[in-house]
Amino acid sequence: MAGHQRTSSGLIDAHSHLRSTALADHGVPGATLEESLLRMNAMTAVDLDDDVFVATARMLEAGITGVQAMYHSFAPPEEYLEGLSQVVEGVRRSGIRALIVLGITDQAEFLPPWSTRSVTLPGFVHQHRGMTGEQFGGVVDRAIAAHPEVTIGVGPVGPQWCSESLLQIVAEIAGPGLRVHTHCVESRAQRTWDHPDPFARLERAGLLGPRTSLAHAVW
Repeated sequence: MAGHQRTSSGLIDAHSHLRSTALADHGVPGATLEESLLRMNAMTAVDLDDDVFVATARMLEAGITGVQAMYHSFAPPEEYLEGLSQVVEGVRRSGIRALIVLGITDQAEFLPPWSTRSVTLPGFVHQHRGMTGEQFGGVVDRAIAAHPEVTIGVGPVGPQWCSESLLQIVAEIAGPGLRVHTHCVESRAQRTWDHPDPFARLERAGLLGPRTSLAHAVW
């Protein structure tokens, strides 16, 4: 009818990292998830704008019109926000609807914090974090102000990689309105990584509720 805009329904991808190429196609093998995560640090960085554009364009071709994506970087605040701007530009170019979850970690990326094992990690593993939990709230506020074309959410990248204090900071930032999203128990090792278990830690921090979604959670 004249004066009425036609709309069509589409699928939603509830968890994505907006990568256009699978890890296997990058030559990143791994017998376990933990090994693959370790090897990912040796990958050459690609242009985020183009990578996101190709990934989201392929989603649209497959009938996906909305995506919830996790964005994470170990960079300091300004570089973190610059990377986010590139991601948003890729989303803008494709036209897909997006909710981008800003992720953060502060501990135990490759070994549980309680582990007593002596392990020498490869030299390419970069564990320096450029942003503190105290800085994260300001970064989220700036992201929301700078990118009204997407919805911003927050989350620990995974509860096993975050201290109790950081989980509480993320919960305070989320407050009553922001979406919370995280990876959770996506491998057998992660089920026993935390003491107590990851679900109890998320609940204790106030991060479980009707605005929360968990990726994987198969263990």
